[in-house]
Amino acid sequence: MSDVMIEEINYFDFINDKRKSTGFIYPEVDLRSKDVYLSDDPADPPADPYVTEVFSGLTSLALAYIKDKPGALLDVCCGPGWLSLESARLGHVTTGIDISDTALNLARSYLATQNKETIDKLKYINTSFEDFFTVNQNSNFSIITGWSAFHHLLDTRNKLKQMTSILEEGGLMITFDDLEFDNLTLIIRKILLFILPIRGFSYKQKIKELFTLDLFKRIFANSIDSPAEIQAEKHGIGADIIFDYFTNDLLPLKVAYEGGFASAVSYRLRMPIWQRKITASILLRLENILLKIKLISPRYRLIVSRKISLI
Repeated sequence: MSDVMIEEINYFDFINDKRKSTGFIYPEVDLRSKDVYLSDDPADPPADPYVTEVFSGLTSLALAYIKDKPGALLDVCCGPGWLSLESARLGHVTTGIDISDTALNLARSYLATQNKETIDKLKYINTSFEDFFTVNQNSNFSIITGWSAFHHLLDTRNKLKQMTSILEEGGLMITFDDLEFDNLTLIIRKILLFILPIRGFSYKQKIKELFTLDLFKRIFANSIDSPAEIQAEKHGIGADIIFDYFTNDLLPLKVAYEGGFASAVSYRLRMPIWQRKITASILLRLENILLKIKLISPRYRLIVSRKISLI
């Protein structure tokens, strides 16, 4: 295993250890969870189902396609397992794979609380896609999903080809991808983070640290990138290659975009639940207007494609 992937494991083990230590159920574990955890430490992952619900457009669209396609599902880089869990609930025999055993332990411990029918349909495997493919080259899945996942796989195009080879004819490949922030989105995000109350920073702290490098690192950081994401960007592997594969090597059924600054700001808000949800909805409406008139570019993309042989 490469040094990058070892760092990747450590990165996600750390994040999921922090999730597990709170004792709260995160939307990344169960999309239906209503547990709320909003630490004053911005580095702590928030459990905020009310904000998650506001920004559920692409998630709902993906699940609608999954529901309508029977058969076995492979969830690549499944993390704490929300998509795998939903797939099993929808009746699919589901396999979730991930290199972070900590993430899978979180997923397994929660799965044990579910009904027997769901438990029997879902298994988690602590493995890389490379190792999984080596053992399962003769498998045949109806659906393969990657939620903010495929760009974490170095040599992305080759991995997508391998996935297609274990996908049945007519089967679905679904990818959700994080896209780059454009400059105007970043500016709007920074302004909103400064003028709205956010977790971990009072207005006094914001004003005091306004012109310090530390403030820009802690409040205005563009994103938190995993080691594999950084490596993929360095080698030009990412969203463009995924888009090219899903629209040229497969038959695209749906390409949908959403998001910009609204979700990135909303998860940081320090407000009561009802105020946070209303504010998130207002920010989403503003974001959609700016997206519609093309002043900003979308942050997230969903592609649903079908495997169709030309022979």
